Parts: sequence; structure tokens; C-alpha cells
Amino acid sequence: MHEPNLLDSIIKSDMYDIIIYGHTHSVDLRKNKMIIFNPGEASGWLYGKPTIGIVDLDSMEAELINLK
Repeated sequence: MHEPNLLDSIIKSDMYDIIIYGHTHSVDLRKNKMIIFNPGEASGWLYGKPTIGIVDLDSMEAELINLK
């Protein structure tokens, strides 16, 4: 999802293995029972830290990659 308005409700629902969201341009990577991931911003336009994310669906591992 883009906007995280319902993020807390979706997390509490415990219905998903992975939640990927954006909008805030801030990195958020939490790995507990589920992966919650905002890879930040690829351009680095707002915070000067360009990042992308990769999620391996086989191993259920998420990785943040710094582009700078």
C-alpha cells in the first residue's frame, strides 16, 4: 500500500506475512511474525539517503540496500 493510514490496523489483524508500504519516504524494516517494510526513497530526494528493498519470498528475508 502507499499511504500507511491503516498500517496499525493491518498489523493487528495478523492476516498477512508481509506488509510493504511507502509515502513517508522513511525506512522501516521490522521482522517479527511478519515483515513490515518501507524501503524509503530510491532517489534520496527528501533525506539524501537513496535506498531500495528486496524481499526474498522463498526465505522470507527482507534486505535494505543503500544506493549511495
